[in-house]
Amino acid sequence: MSNKSFDFGHMRQSINRVLEDTFSLGGSFSIPIDIIDTEASLIVVTVPLVGIIPEKLDVSINNDILTISGETQPELDYPEDVYLKRERRYGRFQRRVALPYVVDPDQTTAELKHHVLKITLPKVRSAEPKVIHVKSNSDQPQA
Repeated sequence: MSNKSFDFGHMRQSINRVLEDTFSLGGSFSIPIDIIDTEASLIVVTVPLVGIIPEKLDVSINNDILTISGETQPELDYPEDVYLKRERRYGRFQRRVALPYVVDPDQTTAELKHHVLKITLPKVRSAEPKVIHVKSNSDQPQA
């Protein structure tokens, strides 16, 4: 019997990384986010995006889908072979979220502060019902 113990935590991390890499879109990875639902808006907050390249950060809304994409790069420049463990992810990322409300894309704001992206999406208030009177030819004076 061997005294070596098997590291199940390391095995689980390795399997998770393989699955994430296999099912990610175009080699990009997904970022965790929080979504806060206030009365007036939805607020989306990302995890800290260490090494973010601001020029490669894109936020868009299309058909009630919020898409956040961009790229991060390591802040430290060490060769791959000197790492004993490397868990932080770098490179292209993308996250898509179906929005549960209609939002106003013209009033949406995005702010990157301390490596955290905060997106505020104001909800569109539904208009009060309005009665529209329909005119017909019978309403026209007859000549």
